[in-house]
Amino acid sequence: MRCLFVHAKDVDDVLQGINAALWEKADSFQMGTDSWAWASQIARFEALNQIRKYGRDRLVFDDEIIYRLATIAESRLQSFEDRREALSECLTRPQVSIRQTLYRIREALLSCIEGKLALEGKTS
Repeated sequence: MRCLFVHAKDVDDVLQGINAALWEKADSFQMGTDSWAWASQIARFEALNQIRKYGRDRLVFDDEIIYRLATIAESRLQSFEDRREALSECLTRPQVSIRQTLYRIREALLSCIEGKLALEGKTS
């Protein structure tokens, strides 16, 4: 979304419009279908509507570029969703295993910090 607009205020306006549209169209969502694709399509239309409102501005991209950017953004967001799902599955591992891994990470970071400070003569 941010790649389509120059100003953060425009992004905020579009996101508010998307949220309102999702709320208004919630009844049209069919359970069991892909909610991500449904919401993405609504977001795309809301963004394009906002861009059309800026149509007289010289800094607005033409429709072909907008569609290309939206397609790229959508594929990246799907990749993000895939990674989120994988993370969710990884977090179902036993809590003891996660706790031990985090402990090892903290120990490695502490050792690294102490080593750097010792090399610089800044140990206390």
